[in-house]
Amino acid sequence: MHQQRFGWSFPFIDLLGDGYSSFTMAPAQMISDDNQIAINGSRDYGTIVHPTKFEPGCEAYGRLPDGSTYFKGHATDGSDKYVMLEFSSLAEGEVNPYPIEVYQNLTNQPIFANGTQCDRMVRLFNTTISQGQWAPVPVKGSVFSNLEPMEDLTDGLGEVFGVLIDTPFIEFNGQDCTTLKGYSGTGPGD
Repeated sequence: MHQQRFGWSFPFIDLLGDGYSSFTMAPAQMISDDNQIAINGSRDYGTIVHPTKFEPGCEAYGRLPDGSTYFKGHATDGSDKYVMLEFSSLAEGEVNPYPIEVYQNLTNQPIFANGTQCDRMVRLFNTTISQGQWAPVPVKGSVFSNLEPMEDLTDGLGEVFGVLIDTPFIEFNGQDCTTLKGYSGTGPGD
């Protein structure tokens, strides 16, 4: 079963108050409306979930005639939640202001919504599917969404930077967040 997802993430949250352990808060998500297992799994963490129909379906993103990449979705739960991302590879001479290590750090922090249960997802950045012809591609673009808690950003986030990359992952579900005290990610990504 496939799953597509969009959500705001807020990294570097000192959930345990120790001044060291980093967590990512993910309060709301839009998840493929035909994947009830993923919807229920996210709700188990206290996450607000809007079942959503994404375009393109069952793909990470699609291509527009001008060569840019897009991803969009509309909630099917009666709410008016939507997302629209459009981005393209950086032009020659442009530099992504964030090295790949930033993305590794951001995506490898335990995720929480209600602060009691955490999802420790370890994304691997040094596998064969992220090297050579599949190496990370720096991108920039725009994000439009009214997903909570950022409902007021319907005019978009302006210019944002990111990276296109496939990362396999290992997931440790339903962990007591307090047991992750001192957690500092995966270092080099493996």
